Parts: sequence; C-alpha cells; structure tokens
Amino acid sequence: MIRVTLLTFCFALALNSNSQNTVCLTIEANPNPGHAALGGFTKYVDVLGTMGIYAESSISDEKVLHAAAITAELLDNDEDGIVDDQQLKAKLIANNTIMPVFAYDGSPVENTFYNNFNDCGGAVLYNDEVDPNNPTQWGMDASLEEILHTINVCGHNELYPTVFGFSSPTQLTDAMDTARGGHFTTIPTPYPSNAWYTYDDNTCDYECMAVEYLYWCIAANMGALSNVCSGIANEWLPCTPCLLHNIDDEMFNIITDPQWKLPQRKPDGNYCPPTCLSPTAGFCFSDIGLAVSFNNLSNVLAGGTYAWDFGDNSGTSTQQDPSYTYTTSGTYDVCLIIEDTCGTDTICQSITIANNPGTGIIEPNTNELLNLYPNPGEDLINIEIKENNPSALHINDIRGGLIEIIEIKKGNNQINISKLNKGMYFISVGPRVVFLIKH
Repeated sequence: MIRVTLLTFCFALALNSNSQNTVCLTIEANPNPGHAALGGFTKYVDVLGTMGIYAESSISDEKVLHAAAITAELLDNDEDGIVDDQQLKAKLIANNTIMPVFAYDGSPVENTFYNNFNDCGGAVLYNDEVDPNNPTQWGMDASLEEILHTINVCGHNELYPTVFGFSSPTQLTDAMDTARGGHFTTIPTPYPSNAWYTYDDNTCDYECMAVEYLYWCIAANMGALSNVCSGIANEWLPCTPCLLHNIDDEMFNIITDPQWKLPQRKPDGNYCPPTCLSPTAGFCFSDIGLAVSFNNLSNVLAGGTYAWDFGDNSGTSTQQDPSYTYTTSGTYDVCLIIEDTCGTDTICQSITIANNPGTGIIEPNTNELLNLYPNPGEDLINIEIKENNPSALHINDIRGGLIEIIEIKKGNNQINISKLNKGMYFISVGPRVVFLIKH
C-alpha cells in the first residue's frame, strides 16, 4: 500500500442556501465501518467505481454530493458516465484512492484517520471549504483544488511518471523550473523577476511545489481563476487560459495534449450522465505587425467545426488554429463559431492590429537597447533607452490591449505604474518588447 502525505489548505467560505445542483450520485452508509482509518466516517459515495468520498456525520448531504460531483466531473469530463482515462481509473482503484471530508481541522475522526491510513488520499477537505453554491470558486470552494490534488497525486504522478512525476526531472518539473525562474529545492528569496509561479510556503518542498503547480495550470486552463487574478498574483500570474497559453506554453501544451486525457472543462457541481455538454468557444491571438496567429481554446467534441470571421469583410477560415494577415492597421471584431453534435457557441473579440511589432501578444525578447528596472515594479520603474529618437513607449496588457502610450527620450525615463493593477504587462518600444510584472 502507499502512504501519502495529505495536503491541506484553508479557505473562508460564504454559503448561500438558495442554489441547488443536480447530482445523480447516491450517499450510502460507510461500507467499511470496522476499518481502523475509515470507521469514523458515516457517509460514503462511490464515484464511478473509481474513488470513494468519505464524510463525517456532520457534513451535510449537499456538501457530500458536491464533492462527489466535482470528482465525477474531473474523472468524466465529457459527462457520458464513463471515466475518460481508463488507465487512470485502474491506477486510482489499485491505490485505494479516497477523498475524506472532515468536520474541522483536527477532528477526532481526522486524527484517527491520519494515525491509521496507509492507502492513497493525496489531499483532504474540511466542512467549511466546501461550497456547493460557488462551485470551484477560488477562496470559496476548495473542492476543485483538493480533488485535483488527489487525482494527480494518486493517479497521474504514478501512471505517467516521466510526464507528471513530481520528482525532477520530468516534463512537469522542467516546466515548473521555467515558471519559477530556475531549479530551486528551497524557496528563493526573492524569486527571479522572470518567474510567474512564486509560491513561498516554506513547509512545501519541491514535490509539493510540483503538485501545486499542476493544479494552477489545470485550473487556469479551465478558466477557474479568471476572476481572481489580483487575489493570486503574489503566487500565480497566468490566471486565464490566454495567459497560460502565452506565458507558460510549455505546460499548456502538456495539459492540453489529448493523449493524457486531463480535464479541460471547469466542473460546475452538476453531474447526471449521460449529458450532452454544449460546446464553449474561446480563442487567443498573437500578432507581429499585420500577421496574426489565432489559437483556439474552445471545448468542442471531436469532429466539431470552426468558422472564423476576421472582421475585415474579407477573411474567413474553417481551420482550428488559423493565421491571417491583415492589409491595414485597425481594430477588428473577430468572431469564432463552433459547432458539434451537442450544439453551437459563438465568441467575438475586438483586436487592435498595427503595422509594427509589439502591439499584440507576442513572445517577448530581450534587447540591449531597452532596459527596464526594477522588475517586478510597484510605483515607479525606469526605462533606459540607448538609441536616438526612440519610438513612443507602449504599455499593453497580457491580452494585447493598449493601456497607455508614453513619449520617451534617449537615456533614462521614469514611468509611474502605480495605477496599473497587479499582473503582467508588455512594455514595447518599436520592435523591442519586455515583460513587466506589476506588484
């Protein structure tokens, strides 16, 4: 059997009792009442024959079913009633994987559990961390994070060790080292300025850091963090699918690789298969001058179709990830319509294109003619320009949206960034672009 150190994190919840989710799973009596570790639980849900949810008697049925539904949605992300990755299912079963839900930290049931549990748990939940009315909302409902930890620790880590293993070197840890600005077995003080993953809990060792990193990446890709960017900026910067795609493309490519069958859709706490889930459209773009690459981020069934309108009354495409070159600078309304057997969805975004590099989302480069410090910055930053008659300085958000144009001169220029929100920005002078992290 496997002994795993379970991860615990605390969340403050506000519970509204008016909402109700649809969950077609059943709470049963504890099937192991005489088990040394599990005997203190009274409620149990068998999730797809793969994992067991064990809860104390004081946990409401609504919360127990919520934890079970989130688990089911992560394992069966297309909600057809079948675990997406059958090898993962077999690994979780072999490890006797469970998800415990305790009344509170340090409860007698938890103490008994820790003293006697020798199988795989990965993480735990507490009563005040489960909020069925705000499913997966960071800071309100910890279910997504803790259940993902459990599935990743007890499943992916062992099933695909060269990819998702937590002990370096693996594809996961290589990407994490890039995200942290280097390979650190302890917490660097401070993190390098080019890091976008800056977790600083000294009780979390390197493997623990990898567990957390995998969660952040999957959650960001699902769109589960998009409305809490400022709240997590001290630890994690690429908080939206587009940010993850453009900043941490190495990990983005790993977790969206269909061979690993990782969940792509954000759970909503409803699970009643078989369900035909409507497609959801999404895309990012990056540009160099008038040439634009569009990156599809949609959730659509295999065989789904794509219809792009590039907004200039001329360009269209049916490719999944098209490229297009505009003839003139300007602002264009780009629309994507996706369709599969479960329905259709449309998204439109306004993008601004200019006939010079650096106005959209491009991969930043370093150039000795442009020097920015301090970075990260908080109130004032310095921009050193070594060329005569430099172009105006552009500040763009990470999506490419223009925030400000500032006239600059050769030599040192002091820029006030105090009004910018915390996050990551592009600073460009002509073709030269650097990242700015605002704290």
